[in-house]
Parts: sequence; C-alpha cells; structure tokens
Amino acid sequence: MFSQTNRGKIKNAKILSWRLELNQLHYDIRHKPGVYNVVPEALSGSCALAPCMPVRQLHESLGHPGFARLYHFIRQRNLPYTSEETKTVCRAVRALKESRVS
Repeated sequence: MFSQTNRGKIKNAKILSWRLELNQLHYDIRHKPGVYNVVPEALSGSCALAPCMPVRQLHESLGHPGFARLYHFIRQRNLPYTSEETKTVCRAVRALKESRVS
C-alpha cells in the first residue's frame, strides 16, 4: 500500500482512502508476533476503531436508516456485519413497527 514503485496499482477505493488518511499521520510500523500481540489479536475479528454493538442497536442509534444506508455505513467503517445480518435486523424492525400500527 505504501510502496512508491506500486503507487499507481492501487485500484481499490477503500485502500486508496486509507492510504490518504494514513499519510497525514506520523508513525512507525513494527511487526509484533502474535504470541506477544495478545490484545490486538483478540480484536482482529471485530471493530477496533469504534465500540462494537449489535446490528440492531447500531440501527436504532442511527435513527432507523433502512437497509441500504445502514449497510453502507457498516461497509464504510469495515464493521464485522454481513448483508444478511443487516437485512434480518431491518426486516425485524419493520415488522415490529407494522405490528404496532395495525
């Protein structure tokens, strides 16, 4: 991602945006073997930058945005939820709202 020789080969927009954001910071990247890197290894399958919450709670905290907007939010932040999980939550909330109206 940071190689000057492969600079023009970045085709993924998400990786390109990460590169632009990271270029603004000053840091050193150091490899730390997994046996010494216990806490980050535990977080690798979850969202480390934002507090993780169930999809339903996320949906409610965002004001019930609907599937497309909620899934776009999840994808942009690389949160660990699938489109199926997102659809299930949106359908359940919609069904609950419709049952209250009836």
